[in-house]
Amino acid sequence: AASSTDQISLLKSVDQKYQGAQSVVMNAKKITKGGVFDQLEESEGMLYVQKGKLRLEVQNKEKEKSLVVADGSYVWLVTPPPAEFKSAKTQVVKAPMSNKKASSQGLLKILSEGGILKYFKITSVKSEASQSIYMLKPLKESPELTKAELTLDSKEKQIAALKYWDSVENETGYQFSKVKFNEKVDKGLFQYTPPANANVVTP
Repeated sequence: AASSTDQISLLKSVDQKYQGAQSVVMNAKKITKGGVFDQLEESEGMLYVQKGKLRLEVQNKEKEKSLVVADGSYVWLVTPPPAEFKSAKTQVVKAPMSNKKASSQGLLKILSEGGILKYFKITSVKSEASQSIYMLKPLKESPELTKAELTLDSKEKQIAALKYWDSVENETGYQFSKVKFNEKVDKGLFQYTPPANANVVTP
């Protein structure tokens, strides 16, 4: 369905709310679908956003953790080894924010790099109860990001969920809850130094 004036207004209002906040802190549930057998993996944790910077910490049911830190200059993708492999190294990808693979992440574009309409155009909108669901197409498409779906809570004027897909239809989704604006956030959360024995790769 074509987007209405009210739906465009809601999107702009939510966008401005997030971009104008000193910080946004929320619970995040991450769901990925993909692979040869269309595998489903879920993990939960916390997401912190502050003026162009981002930190996402999640853990799956097997207690395996992952971390994403965008410090304003670089994006750090951190995968610690499973607890049973004590001698294994932490795997770290360090990429400049301008790197195509790093900047293609829908989460970064929408929440930390200046907003929704700066990077996406609306292809369709539908409304369900108190939610508006926007299908988005990136203005600069890449193999890592071909389309996105943004769900807004119309009443709270918040982002309730976000999904995005790559060129082979691997899906990454997030559900957000307990969203708090302008909370005091430790600046150290947006800094990252890899362990001395980490395997650091720069694409």
